Amino acid sequence: SYADDLVVNAEDSLEWNQKEAFYHATGNAEAFQGKQEIRAESLKAFYDPQNTERTITRIIANGNVSFADENHEGRGRKLDYSAIDLTYLLNGPSAVISGPDGSGTAEQTIIFKRAVQMVELKKNAKIQLNDGRHLSGQEIIIYLDDAENISRITASGNVTIIQANGSTVTADEADYNRADDSALLTGNVMVKDGETELAA
Repeated sequence: SYADDLVVNAEDSLEWNQKEAFYHATGNAEAFQGKQEIRAESLKAFYDPQNTERTITRIIANGNVSFADENHEGRGRKLDYSAIDLTYLLNGPSAVISGPDGSGTAEQTIIFKRAVQMVELKKNAKIQLNDGRHLSGQEIIIYLDDAENISRITASGNVTIIQANGSTVTADEADYNRADDSALLTGNVMVKDGETELAA
């Protein structure tokens, strides 16, 4: 849980910078809090110097970064995690996140806003769902329900949806509602199902 103490470890060195209020861990650095973990070549864990318990408020991790909690995992080049609002900002190239319903990649950034159950994938974003469907676009936003499953997906910028049966849809924007299993497609819509093509 997030109420547990956060523990920072490192293989090579662990520096405590009291003046700037952070711990700097290098060499297979790790930060653990309950079932949540962050790993990287190096990381800085910042704390509030006004708080006598030195509660960690932010972690910046660099080099071969990964994070994991009970239901999600992510990888990238750099991670900026806010313990205040439970947000992971994962930088690419080729940033990756996975959860119970599938996985996603983005060339630029993935922002996982844990407190509001939302994932934003920016620049050449792609998601692959466990049911065989693929979706790509310049920006994709995934909304999660209380069980950590996808409830809604919005995508914009050269959107392509490939169904498990191979049919494809392209559009400028898409808004998928999982409960209704329906999608609203807008702008330059093209549907291709086998030999049949429909344009709107």
